[in-house]
Amino acid sequence: VDFIRNKFAGHYLHLYNAVSGLVTVAFCAFLALLATVYVADQLDHGGSLPASGLPEMLVSLPIMLSVSLMIVRFSVRLVRDLGAFRRGELPPTAAPEVH
Repeated sequence: VDFIRNKFAGHYLHLYNAVSGLVTVAFCAFLALLATVYVADQLDHGGSLPASGLPEMLVSLPIMLSVSLMIVRFSVRLVRDLGAFRRGELPPTAAPEVH
């Protein structure tokens, strides 16, 4: 991935990042859909964990929520990268920063 990323120069790097972000959002949306279906199935099933008696869906609900937050995060980055590409901004340098 870095080999391909290093071949994009100038503001085209923002376009590459936007396309990568779109693929990431699509993949996360697929995972969120699977997690939602699984949690819904667990709610319909109504099972509980044997050791604690808590509902089974409490185990997979955080996965569904975290994937949903990832969709939001990568969508914001996607919009930011598309905006930077439209404005013709140069990407930040890849050199290490000294703080």
